Amino acid sequence: MSKWTPAAGAVLALFLSACGTGESAAPAPAEASPAATAPGPDATVTVGAATPREPGATPAKVLGGVNAEIFGRVELLAPGEITVTPPEGAGQAAFLSDDTVLLVAYGKCPDGSGTETETVDAMNRGTKQCSVKGLEEFLRGNPLSGDVAISGGVVVKIVEHKGG
Repeated sequence: MSKWTPAAGAVLALFLSACGTGESAAPAPAEASPAATAPGPDATVTVGAATPREPGATPAKVLGGVNAEIFGRVELLAPGEITVTPPEGAGQAAFLSDDTVLLVAYGKCPDGSGTETETVDAMNRGTKQCSVKGLEEFLRGNPLSGDVAISGGVVVKIVEHKGG
């Protein structure tokens, strides 16, 4: 004799409720992983020590409406897209825009302008504002570490940290 489980009963009830109405039953929602669940459009996610990254794990995909402030390693993921990975967490992907504000700590902008002189505040965060021109090429060989502000899946601001 087979045993009925609550889940089987729910599936049967869903199926039966759609029978005879001319409508088809909607498939049961798949269990969502944390990386696939987008916060609401007004949610802000602050990431510091997020879920530890498993070896071989890929960075989280950019989710529409993601708003976050993350400190971590900034790397180029694809043209126009970066990944920010906190020291003990999974990476978050986000898009670059022409309006992204970039503050560097060493005074030399990715486009080659500026000087080699350090340009930092009292907390060793960059103060020299640069355009994002050349940032993708720079990140290909020189990932940086810093604070990244993301709004709606787009990078608003990157502030490089000196030494790390």
